[in-house]
Amino acid sequence: VWLNPESEKHWGFTHSIAMIRDIFGGRMFPLTLAGLEAATKQLSRKH
Repeated sequence: VWLNPESEKHWGFTHSIAMIRDIFGGRMFPLTLAGLEAATKQLSRKH
């Protein structure tokens, strides 16, 4: 997963963020408490 420190409202306007999101398979979360919780849940899933 990628924890993105940029404000989520800016994610759609930055090419490098789109590239990182693609590299991480769309598993990008905001660097917030809710984002950390969602990222942790994502990482604990069995694939």
